[in-house]
Amino acid sequence: MNKILSANKMEPFFTKSELDLFKKWESKPYEKENEEHRRIARELKESVWHKTKYLGRRIIEQLPGFILEDNQNWIQRDNTSRKDKRAGGSAFKPYTWVKVYRGSGKERDIFFTFGIEVGEDRGQRHNDFVYKLDYRTTSSSDLNIKQQAICKSFIEGLDVHWNKIPLKELIEENWDSLIETCLRFVRQSMPLYDGLSAMLWPEGARIPLEEGRRPTGYHEFPVRESNFKAVAIDYQAKDRVQKELGEAGEQLVIDYEKKILIEANRKEQADQVRKVPDGVGYDILSFDIDGNPRYIEVKTTLGDCNTPFYLSYNETAFMNLDKEHYFIYRIYNYDKINRRGKFYIVSGDVQSQILMKPINYMVVLKRTESAQDEPTD
Repeated sequence: MNKILSANKMEPFFTKSELDLFKKWESKPYEKENEEHRRIARELKESVWHKTKYLGRRIIEQLPGFILEDNQNWIQRDNTSRKDKRAGGSAFKPYTWVKVYRGSGKERDIFFTFGIEVGEDRGQRHNDFVYKLDYRTTSSSDLNIKQQAICKSFIEGLDVHWNKIPLKELIEENWDSLIETCLRFVRQSMPLYDGLSAMLWPEGARIPLEEGRRPTGYHEFPVRESNFKAVAIDYQAKDRVQKELGEAGEQLVIDYEKKILIEANRKEQADQVRKVPDGVGYDILSFDIDGNPRYIEVKTTLGDCNTPFYLSYNETAFMNLDKEHYFIYRIYNYDKINRRGKFYIVSGDVQSQILMKPINYMVVLKRTESAQDEPTD
């Protein structure tokens, strides 16, 4: 009896013994009249194939708008297994891929692939869990020759084309860590996915970070009155939410900057775009197409474009050091579910374009005339 795929039931993780069995039988002929072959097929379907499909279900749970294609057959044609080439034959497939794509009819032909791959392919030996951005080249594809050429040129050569976890390392993982790796890959690759979609179907382009309206601003800082009412604040939860929001916005900007550079044939510079360590005065180091640095501070909000943002003393000091190469990306209307937002940029002499008001103070005691010097504790 087939197992019921349910993302609510935690399946046992991949084991060494079932992966070894999969490797042993990859690409070997399958004869349905052979009892051993039927037994092996049953074991593989109920282990590596079933678990790969389970993984796919878990992934799309956290990717609204995406669809799982998990109907691949576990056998493939094998014309080398019989003397009579016309008769053909069947063999155990050397991969367990499932495909995840956005729920648009046309976009089914570009997708994220996840699964185990073993054996030899294009002169390379594989024993890995593979995750990648790919496109459909089979007869069922609706991509024409020109579109397939665009996919090949766009995807191959990028680090989204082939990512892997060796099987000996996979068995040290668990569902949580593997699912997180796959989700992080999808989210980080979405600008490329959207860019490819826009190239293939320009009328339906999707941009995860869309340049929006810059607010008209204020002549003076809006009045803020204190009401001195007691409130219960979970500061740890508030800090955690703000940290997650900040990191999400930073990733959007990294992806956006990389996309611009890649489209300008500046892949080497795109590879250098990165989050910098805390404390240096900005968030993202990027580059323009001439190779000049772009020091980017990212401020993200769920609110609209008029929502105030905050700058630390260190950030304020840095923004005046190199005005020509300093930028604030203000992301607003951030959509946590679809990980999208709008943004505007403040650059150049930022200090002259903003109003600031202190809301916290660093405090030390004032020295008085009668104070005596005493040792400090």
